[in-house]
Amino acid sequence: MTDQKRPDTADDRLAADIDEGLSSRLEFLMRGASTRNFANRAGIKESTLRSVIKGTRPSIDLIVAITNTAGASIEWLATGKGRPFKRGSVHPDNGTSAPSPINREIFHLVMEAVERAHKAERFSWSPASVAAEAIDAYDEVMDTVWAADDVGEVKALMPWIEYNLRAVLRAAKRADATKQIEESEPPSGT
Repeated sequence: MTDQKRPDTADDRLAADIDEGLSSRLEFLMRGASTRNFANRAGIKESTLRSVIKGTRPSIDLIVAITNTAGASIEWLATGKGRPFKRGSVHPDNGTSAPSPINREIFHLVMEAVERAHKAERFSWSPASVAAEAIDAYDEVMDTVWAADDVGEVKALMPWIEYNLRAVLRAAKRADATKQIEESEPPSGT
């Protein structure tokens, strides 16, 4: 027989589930760093971190310190839901960005906006330039929306994205025209 009390309510069971997974999520976020090293980087006591790994429920301040150090999502650390890393977070050890899965439906909407902008402005770029433009626009959308999977919110942003893309294309056309004029003019003073 065990001395551990069984969770009696749904809230108790949820808390037990969160606490059980918290330790493994925390170890994942440490990415092989020693407890001492990670605690020092987070500005917390090593003994406190060890205690949480062993199952002590952390304070919100501790969770914030851990997630800020790891570039992680508070929701993911606390509940296991969502993505482990915040979009654009940087790995503290090697400086690489956290990968963010691309939402294909949203990327398709952005790509359509890019194509409409090019058609409306009668402007043609190389496929690589169009792809880079679409990726930049997608990143802008994803940094703007509240919920990364809310296609309705993204659809509402498409006129704004298309307007911005058209402005970029018009500026590029003007710059290209200015460059062509400068190249065709004879040098002055001769």
